[in-house]
Amino acid sequence: SIEHGLPQSSAKAILQDRLGFIWVGMEEGLARYDGYEFKVFKKKLNDTQSISNNYVTNTIEGKNGYIWVGTRAGGLNRFNPATEKFTRYQYQENNHNSISSNNIHAIAQDDAGNIWIGTDDGLVKYNGQEFVVFGSDKGLKSNFVIDVIEDTVNEQYLIATWGRGIHVLKNDSIFKKES
Repeated sequence: SIEHGLPQSSAKAILQDRLGFIWVGMEEGLARYDGYEFKVFKKKLNDTQSISNNYVTNTIEGKNGYIWVGTRAGGLNRFNPATEKFTRYQYQENNHNSISSNNIHAIAQDDAGNIWIGTDDGLVKYNGQEFVVFGSDKGLKSNFVIDVIEDTVNEQYLIATWGRGIHVLKNDSIFKKES
């Protein structure tokens, strides 16, 4: 609670990492609980290695131990626990190799290590080198992606969209899932 060090009482995301730390994403930052106290990470003016925005929407721990943090209006962040620094991935208007939106709604990682990001402007795949956007030009009926999961049994991805149901991505082709 706030009495115990959280910056606010409304949690948006929660994660327990491989070391046992509890991460709580809120509208006022990202908090890490070590079993004794909270350490809060907030955006710092003129510090590009701080989190890009305090409104945290979701978090996952990647296979390599990085903590991936989605924000509202701040893009995607990768937190390095060894340095306690963030790397920011934000939309850049004239850069086709940037993320498609700074509003992140979902983050997932597949078995190959790719990071999948649900934004309000499509589904984005990040392979560690570049961002590939799957949007309406590739068959997505709604660019507002709420969630994404890997279906390893059928070797495909299920994409939840706002107002247009579930879509399936298989072999880089998207089709709408019929009920």
